[in-house]
Amino acid sequence: MEEVDKIIIFTLKGLNCDIDEDVTTIKKLTTDLFVEAVVKMIQIIDPSFQSSKVLPSSMSAKYKYCACLSDKVKSIGFQGDIGYQTFLYGNETEVRRTLMYLIERLPREQMKVATHTETKLETFRKKLSQAIAQNSNCTSSSQTNKFLSVPLETGIVKPGQSKNSMTPREWREYCIKQLPFITHQVDTNLIFPSIITLNAYNGADIREPFPIVNEDKEAMYNQTEMGNTNNNAIPRDISQSDLNKLSQNIQSEIEEFLELKREYKQLEKLKKEEEIQLNKNKKDVDLDEKINMMLPDPEDYIEKLDSKINATHEKMKLLQDQWEEVKKPYMEEKSKKSNKQSHTSEHYEQLRQLRETAQDLRREYEIRTNAFNKLNENLPKKSVNRSSYTKRILEIINNIKKQDSDIMKIITDTKQVQKDLNNVNGKIERCFTLADEMIFKDVSRDDVSRKAYKYLVTLHTDCNEIVKVVTEIGNLKKEMKNLEEQIDVLCSKNLGENLVQIQQDIEHMRGESNVLLSQIQAAK
Repeated sequence: MEEVDKIIIFTLKGLNCDIDEDVTTIKKLTTDLFVEAVVKMIQIIDPSFQSSKVLPSSMSAKYKYCACLSDKVKSIGFQGDIGYQTFLYGNETEVRRTLMYLIERLPREQMKVATHTETKLETFRKKLSQAIAQNSNCTSSSQTNKFLSVPLETGIVKPGQSKNSMTPREWREYCIKQLPFITHQVDTNLIFPSIITLNAYNGADIREPFPIVNEDKEAMYNQTEMGNTNNNAIPRDISQSDLNKLSQNIQSEIEEFLELKREYKQLEKLKKEEEIQLNKNKKDVDLDEKINMMLPDPEDYIEKLDSKINATHEKMKLLQDQWEEVKKPYMEEKSKKSNKQSHTSEHYEQLRQLRETAQDLRREYEIRTNAFNKLNENLPKKSVNRSSYTKRILEIINNIKKQDSDIMKIITDTKQVQKDLNNVNGKIERCFTLADEMIFKDVSRDDVSRKAYKYLVTLHTDCNEIVKVVTEIGNLKKEMKNLEEQIDVLCSKNLGENLVQIQQDIEHMRGESNVLLSQIQAAK
C-alpha cells in the first residue's frame, strides 16, 4: 500500500493541498488535511458545491459539517460505509478508500498535476486512448464477424411442456418418481417393423424348396391346358369339397416337407460334429501309434523321462537361484543409474528452461531499456516521478489481474464441486427410491423384508441427519471465518487512538457547554 499512498499524496500535492514533504503515507495525514483534500476534489467534480475547506472550531459544528460532507460523497456515487466518523475518527483503510474513489472521479484534465504543458509521451497516450475509444465504439452487429459469438441456450425439456419450464429440482424429481426405466421406455409401435424384418430373414431358407413346387405347378398348369384342349373328352365333375380336400393335402405335404427339412438340417449338423470328432480321434490314434512304434518298452522309457524331467527341474531351480543372486546387484545398480539418469534429465530440463527464461528476460530487458532511454530523453525532468508512479500503477493492475484470475479459478472449482455434489445426491436419491420400491413389494408377506425396509428408512433418516449436521458445521465455520475477519478489521481501526480522540472531544464539548451555561446564567 505504500506505492498507492505515494500516488495519492502526489495527486493531492498537484491539487495545491498544503502537505509537508515528510508526509509520505496516509497514516501521517491529519484530519484537517484529509477534509481539505476531500472538499477540493468534490469542488472539482461538482463546481456547484461550495463549502469551507477548514473544520469549524466547535464540536457540534464539526459533527454537522462532517455529516454534510459524507452525504455529498455518497451523492457522488460512493458505495462504501462513510459518515462523520470517517472524517473525525477514520482509520487508514477508510481514508485511503475515500481518497482513491474521489481521485478516480476527477476529470482527466485535473490529473495532469506535474506540468501544464503536454509532453510528447502525454500527447502519444492521449492520441492512443482516443483511437482505442473510437475503435471500441465502432462495433459491428454482423453475425459473420469471427470475434462475435452467440450465447449457447440450454435448458430442460419435458414431454408435453415448453422449453425451460422446469427447474433442475423438478427435473430430478421427474426422473426419480415418474420417468420409467430404460427397459420400459421402448415404444411398442417400433417392434412391428423389426418383427417383419426378422421373419423375412427367417423365411429366406423356407423359399429354397419352392422351385420344386413351382415345377409341380407348371406340370399341373400344362395338364390343365391339355385338359382345356380336351374338355370335350373329359367332363368337369370336381366339386368344392374336393378342392378343399386337395388344398388341405397340399398344406399337410408342405408342413411335412418343412419338418423333414428341419430334421435334415439337424442331421447335417450332427454329421459335421461327428466328422469333427472322428478327425480328432484319428489324430489321437495316429499319435498313439507313433508313440508305440517309437517305444518298444514304454515303461522303461517313461521312467527315464521322469528322471530326466526331475533332474532338469532341479537344474532349473539351481540356475534360477544362481541367477537371482547374480541379478540382484545388477538390478540395484540399474535402478540407481536409472534414478540418477532421471534426476539428470530433470536437472537438464530445468537448466534448459532457465536458459530460455534468461534469454527471454534478457531480450525483454533490452527492449524495455531501449524504450526507457528513448522516453527518458523526451521526458522532462518534472515528469520523472510521474513515470515511476505510472509504472507502479501498472504493476498493481497486473497483480490485481492475477488475483482476479485466481479468484475465478477458485469459483470454477467451487462450481464443479457443487455440480459433483448435486450428481451424487441425485444418484443417492435414485438408489434409495429403487431400493424402497424393491423392498416395499415384499413387506406385507415377508418379515425379513419388513425389517429390511425399516432399516432402510432408518438409514436414510440417519444419512439426512448427517448431511444436515455437516452442512451446519460448514455454515458455522463460515460464520467463524467472517467473525475473525471482522475482528481483524476492528483491530486495524486503531480503536485506542480513536477512544482517546473521542474523550478529548467530549471534554471539549463539556467545556463549550459550561461556557454556554455561564453565558445563559449571566444573561438572566
